[in-house]
Amino acid sequence: MQSDGKPVCKQLIGGGEYCTNPIQTYVPPYCYTDSPIGEYFANQLWNFSNDFIVRNLYLDNTLITVSNNKIQANDIEQNYEKIGSVEMK
Repeated sequence: MQSDGKPVCKQLIGGGEYCTNPIQTYVPPYCYTDSPIGEYFANQLWNFSNDFIVRNLYLDNTLITVSNNKIQANDIEQNYEKIGSVEMK
């Protein structure tokens, strides 16, 4: 917020705008239309990776993770040693 008490508004990628206001949530800098496109891609790159874990599940002492490419199980008590995995294509 500016020192004169008026909010500062900026345009967001995809439309809309964000104004500095205590009741609104934080918007990362790369979401503004005036941010460099490289900054946006650097912060969103993980969305395009098929290895990114999208879900995980704990069953007893086993951690099961799911990505677009693989389901993998790891033993929590054995320093997360890999138990096995299934590749999906």
